[in-house]
Amino acid sequence: MKRMKNKNFKMIYWFDKLCNSKAMKKFTTVWLITLLTMGQAFAGNSSFYTSNRSEEKNEISDVQQTKSVKGRVTDASGETIPGVTISVKGTNQGTTTNIDGEYQLINVQENAVLVFSFVGMETEEIPVAGKTIINVVMSESSIALQEVVAIGYGTMKKSDLTGAVSSVSSRDFINMASSSSNSILAAKAPGVTIRKSNAAPGVAPIIRVRGANSLMGSNDPLIVVDGNYGSLPDMYEIESIEILKDASATAIYGSRGANGVILVTTKRGSQKKPTLEFYSDFSINTIGKRYDLMDAYEFAKFNQSVGAYPFTDAEVEKFKNGGGTDWQDAILQSGLSQSYRVIFSGGSKDIRYHITTHYNDNTGTIRNTEASDYGLKAKVDMDLSNRLTVQVEASAGHNDNLNPELSQGGSKTAIPLMAAVAFSPTVPIYDENGRYTPLGVGSGTLMNPVLMTEAHQRNYGNGATGVGNLQFKITDDLTLNAKALISLSNGGTREFESLEYNRLYPRADQYSYDNKNWLTNAFLTYSKTFANNHDFSAMVGFEQTKYEGQSFSASADRLPIESVGWNNLGLAAPYIGVGSGWADNALRSYFGRINYNYASRYYLTVNYRADGSSKFRGDNRWGYFPSFSLAWRLSEEAFMKEQDLFQNIRIRGGYGVTGSQAVGSYATYSPLRGMGFFWGGSAIQSGYISQIGGNPNLKWESTKQLNVGADFTLIDSRLSLSLDYYNKKTVDLLAPLAVPAYAGGDPEYGRTSVISNVGSVRNEGFEFNLNYFILKTKDWSYDINLNGAFNRNKVLDLGEEARIYGAGYAPGLASTSPFVLMPGQPIGTIFGMKYLGIWQENQAEEAAKYGAQPGDYRYEDLNGNNAYDSDDQQVIGNTNAPFSWGFNNHISIKNVDFNILFEGVHGRDIMNWAYLVATERIDFTQLYTHKDSKDRWTPSNPNAKFARIGNSHLIPLSSQYVEDGSYVKLRNLSVGYRIPKSVVSFATLRLSLSAQNLLVFTKYKGYDPEISSTNDDMNSGMDWFAYPNSRSISFGVAIEY
Repeated sequence: MKRMKNKNFKMIYWFDKLCNSKAMKKFTTVWLITLLTMGQAFAGNSSFYTSNRSEEKNEISDVQQTKSVKGRVTDASGETIPGVTISVKGTNQGTTTNIDGEYQLINVQENAVLVFSFVGMETEEIPVAGKTIINVVMSESSIALQEVVAIGYGTMKKSDLTGAVSSVSSRDFINMASSSSNSILAAKAPGVTIRKSNAAPGVAPIIRVRGANSLMGSNDPLIVVDGNYGSLPDMYEIESIEILKDASATAIYGSRGANGVILVTTKRGSQKKPTLEFYSDFSINTIGKRYDLMDAYEFAKFNQSVGAYPFTDAEVEKFKNGGGTDWQDAILQSGLSQSYRVIFSGGSKDIRYHITTHYNDNTGTIRNTEASDYGLKAKVDMDLSNRLTVQVEASAGHNDNLNPELSQGGSKTAIPLMAAVAFSPTVPIYDENGRYTPLGVGSGTLMNPVLMTEAHQRNYGNGATGVGNLQFKITDDLTLNAKALISLSNGGTREFESLEYNRLYPRADQYSYDNKNWLTNAFLTYSKTFANNHDFSAMVGFEQTKYEGQSFSASADRLPIESVGWNNLGLAAPYIGVGSGWADNALRSYFGRINYNYASRYYLTVNYRADGSSKFRGDNRWGYFPSFSLAWRLSEEAFMKEQDLFQNIRIRGGYGVTGSQAVGSYATYSPLRGMGFFWGGSAIQSGYISQIGGNPNLKWESTKQLNVGADFTLIDSRLSLSLDYYNKKTVDLLAPLAVPAYAGGDPEYGRTSVISNVGSVRNEGFEFNLNYFILKTKDWSYDINLNGAFNRNKVLDLGEEARIYGAGYAPGLASTSPFVLMPGQPIGTIFGMKYLGIWQENQAEEAAKYGAQPGDYRYEDLNGNNAYDSDDQQVIGNTNAPFSWGFNNHISIKNVDFNILFEGVHGRDIMNWAYLVATERIDFTQLYTHKDSKDRWTPSNPNAKFARIGNSHLIPLSSQYVEDGSYVKLRNLSVGYRIPKSVVSFATLRLSLSAQNLLVFTKYKGYDPEISSTNDDMNSGMDWFAYPNSRSISFGVAIEY
């Protein structure tokens, strides 16, 4: 391919010229001076990496036979490769190349062999042979078939995989801001979807792998970081990510693996001189889209004209030349995210360390919302002998979150965005006395939006974790691994409401928790090759986890003194309440795996795990989860050797079972509830009642999954394609079943549902993943990734239940939930009336049968009884998208690299009640605020969008407010620039500029089609003024000494 003309890249030319200018050199030098001083201090202290045992005579001779080896690693075009792993063969000694492709190893034996490995490159083995400088040119491999990837309780060559596994490289997110760390998987792996229920500071995204399986518990995948169960770490810590999607890959995790498994390997220390890294980025976050509301003059004039509120002509004229309040502007702001990280790493042959400290602060785009956290993590690896390695990890952190409840929907009086959309723009923020104007004209029960953000709630948390890993090589073929982990966490919530905010009395409450988690495991791994062609490995292990948690809460109404806040709740006596709780559960597991391949052509993997949970009773306590998978590397057959189109063809298939124990610790027991009562006098007596709810017959929820796939590599290994079909069925679904009053259901003093095993659900789909290196020369490279997934979700059976309704929303709008589970329909089905438009004048006689008249709303009457009732409700939408895709572009031009990532989600419906509030008069708004609401039906405007003014027979739970939530987003656009050594010679410096959610293409009328007011799959797709995603522009800097 011809080199592109330079005139098409003037921007890059000027950017390069700027970075090489004297002004930039001066700026860079001043900016780095403090960190440079720190780096020189570390570099000057040789005790960090020099062995302290040199006084021993038997060590002196060894040191004299070792030397320092350094060099640079490039590809065939001469481009340097950062992140290459260099290890000394047969030892744990090693390092990685820096951003300039450079490396250095100390204390290397003269007869050692260095192994160079990197994703997508052939592994190189080079003898040291007395050399001190070894430069390496790596060549591309056949889709990195020799690459080692993480699997459950071990690693495996990518060529030996028999299950459905996707990998994500750190270069896919190297230029993203740290505030995007929780979304680094978005659009990068087929079948993996990332979305946010709301985008408030500190809120983690919702991750789904191949759809939703469970009704009761979380559908989040299991995240395993360096063998420890947890959450996605900071992206600067990540070395690699593997996503296990089918049961043949996840069954080794048993009850934890039903929703997929994300394996994260983090960076560790290596043998090198002390290295100091500093990362920092700043992001400006804004809301890209707002509702098109009337200003004060339009609002007053229109609502006066339709008789919604008796504004006088003078009052209307007063706003003609300006004035009034834009409530969206009043509560929305530009948020600022900032992040700082310092990493100190290095080590000797026998001991290596990696220490990270960080601080994050994220000011939200809604007034008075903010989240911050800081922490420290240290990892030390020690080779106590040639056979024994010990790893020790310790971490501690703290987080704060201000006013998280302002981001959640559900309460009609506590959502600032709702008030900003529905509150009267003719009302000022403050009255003539400088106090908040509490209520607007005709605004019902809504509060001043700015006053609403004055709520003071603070969530806080502290955590500490200690981990010890041991690896003992018993023989060359047999290895023992053991782990012990303890994790402690505590925190809580503190909340205060002033008299001005509450309008009744000052109140406050506190809640605190204290949790402990323990984990121990041990497993033996045997691996050996027989007769050159028979590769066999086996693993057997044991694991046990235990959780303990306790909580305490206290509340106070009618505080006599506001200034005490939540610090002296006893002042409100006798209007105080207290509560406490305690829970524990444990899981014991036995597991094993066998891998076999013949001549790198035929592969077999068998997994088995048994989990025993304290949450279940008797014979239901243990769950058993087997799986097997087969693969055939067709390209290794003799009859394929003559062709040169395909470099690799692999056919694979597998079947397995995973499970879920998504219930509380004591779901099989009926809990007690305290209750006061009067007995023989006026004094209240304390007592308790036994609530319904315990089900002693609960058992494991099980997911059975079939997967068939194929992998191809062609065009000289420049193009790779993976295809997968899956069919997974979840049976014995755990779900709450309603209990009627005659059977003991009591909404006031007890419970109204019992958790039971009912029905089944299926997810069936197809995935594809394509990688193509379009261009690769010395100075240029361009490669793309296109991935997509089709998923069809269906509830197959609900036992004796015809329907199970979801959560309710907005009292006064609907008597039932918009969401329902029913056989034949997917999880997330919207159920309501089908909207048919507006009755016209020529339909007056028919409208009268429904008590309506021309200009009123019209709905489908399924049973023909001339009334709109529950029998007329039907399926009107599906909130879980059946198709999603991602298109990722990597472009590199000398020292500049670009990333362009698009994401598409199609077929998702959203119940947009936020738009309803802005365009109709309902019980807690009363007035019209949206410009669209002026398009009302009249005899002269029969094609209007909305019904006539007056009694319009509005039914909120209808398809009128179900909108297409499909979208295409420019998820990430970033550019990175590596400052040449001629500018900064004493360090490696990289600058980046990125934008997230820069463009959104959608028909959706609301703030953002991605969000939902809940984070569970059954009730997702409701826009009840959830915190919208922001558009972010970020600048970052990375420095390595």
